[in-house]
Amino acid sequence: MPPGVRLRALPRDRVVFVCAKGVRSLTAAKLAERLGFNQLYNLDGGTTGWVKAGLPLEHS
Repeated sequence: MPPGVRLRALPRDRVVFVCAKGVRSLTAAKLAERLGFNQLYNLDGGTTGWVKAGLPLEHS
């Protein structure tokens, strides 16, 4: 399924994009913005940066 199709299934407001380093999630956030989403957030540095900052990370 193309990425744009999956993005259209998300809510239109307050979407947070996360990946390991923050690069892929930024690309996804930019695509979502072009598709009309608002209040988009990208975890800068991804989960790697989150952990390096000493913040907790749960694994499921």
